[in-house]
Amino acid sequence: MNLTHRVLSKQKFRTFNCSYSSQCKTFISHQVLVDRQHPLHSAHQRRQAERERLGLWWHVTVGANSSKTKVVRSWLRRRLRNAFIEELKKRGFDQDGRVTNKREERGRRGMLEELPKLGETGSLKGSLRLHANNALVSAKYEDVRQETAKVVDALVQGLKAEEDNSKNVMDRRQIQPQSNICQMQWGRKRVRRISQSSKLLEGRRKNAVAIDT
Repeated sequence: MNLTHRVLSKQKFRTFNCSYSSQCKTFISHQVLVDRQHPLHSAHQRRQAERERLGLWWHVTVGANSSKTKVVRSWLRRRLRNAFIEELKKRGFDQDGRVTNKREERGRRGMLEELPKLGETGSLKGSLRLHANNALVSAKYEDVRQETAKVVDALVQGLKAEEDNSKNVMDRRQIQPQSNICQMQWGRKRVRRISQSSKLLEGRRKNAVAIDT
């Protein structure tokens, strides 16, 4: 369980339920992919297999329990989706979770100040599903933004932790060769000392033999 998953598991959201995986996958089963007899099954399956496993895979779902009216369900889906995208952009990411090059779009306080350290080519990772609850119908849009902001912050924490781990690994790899060099130098000095001691003992032995004769 990575940091993002741990943070999200501790959060309690009122307007939606959140599902997260560190792997790129879909949380919903498409009817075409499930039905092997469907004429488009092979095409959809191939497209799914060839999909690039990069960035953030996320989608918003709305169940019939939220509203019996299709128009309302569509509105709820757009509402939650827009709130999440706005929070991504506020932190300098596009809607696919990739870091944008427009630094002026990034926030200027709290965790957002850490974003420039992540590099321009970084991106949020994993799969995310936001499933609307009944409370989303009457909730204020500002409250929805605040809850989606918590999700984005958890994703950013996971990205930063991964970057830090990668940096530590690189640092250890750079230190390791230096340590090996020191060990080799120490080994060579020890061999020279042993060789010198052997020569000294050999010289003493020859001198002792010469004296005896």
